[in-house]
Amino acid sequence: MRECQSLSLWHRLRYRGYRHPIMLFGLGPIFLFVIPIILLAASIGTWLFDIRHQFDPAYWASGPDWDFHAAALRGSSFYDLPAVLHWLTGYIGFHHIDHVCSKIPN
Repeated sequence: MRECQSLSLWHRLRYRGYRHPIMLFGLGPIFLFVIPIILLAASIGTWLFDIRHQFDPAYWASGPDWDFHAAALRGSSFYDLPAVLHWLTGYIGFHHIDHVCSKIPN
């Protein structure tokens, strides 16, 4: 008790705000669990999408040498993931098919 009373008014208010049920059971879990998970998922998704198009030997051509079908199929790699990861990533391993026809989903 003496330790708490020895703190400045600002520190006591800050401690009370931090320990308030709205913070502990409302905003705290949202910040600790929802936001980091969303950031992690977005980072993994961005990484998965980026490495699909950045590999050796990716198809690179310009001008008259550029071919639509070659760019669609050889400009993006096939990602052979385990079945669970295929489902979790929305079958991103098959994204190269979308380059041939944008009406094909995923």
